[in-house]
Amino acid sequence: MMTQISGSAKNSLVFQIISARIQEEENEKKYVIYNLQVRHISGNDDLSPSLIERRYSHFLNLYNSLKTEYPDLMVSIDFPKKVFLGNFDNNLISARSTGFENLFNHVSQNNNLRNSKSLVVFLQEPELTKAKEFLMKNEFSDAFPILESLFYY
Repeated sequence: MMTQISGSAKNSLVFQIISARIQEEENEKKYVIYNLQVRHISGNDDLSPSLIERRYSHFLNLYNSLKTEYPDLMVSIDFPKKVFLGNFDNNLISARSTGFENLFNHVSQNNNLRNSKSLVVFLQEPELTKAKEFLMKNEFSDAFPILESLFYY
């Protein structure tokens, strides 16, 4: 499913959850990473779409921020519930992906939501934080690819 966020038909953003994977790191619980592809549409096909990896908690933070900032605009949106068991079930992952795309579809239909600080933070914050960590340690060669691939909104 693709979700298009548009200012006009020739200048819009297209969001699509293209995959999900279970991530397990040492000393951490397993979690699901959702791969969100974001493309600019401006009359030509975007030859370098951004791929943004986010966890359920990132989507939840976006939803809660939008709900706090624009409660009247978010009243009709249902967000996938947090569960304590079965987080890795394919049906749950699929249902959550659909729920996330429904959120973006709703955001696309309202200028205030589409231009909100909450959306920009969702699209950029994790990568900016990581790049900043590298820059603070003078590890420029590690920071550069992150900044280069950062979604510019």
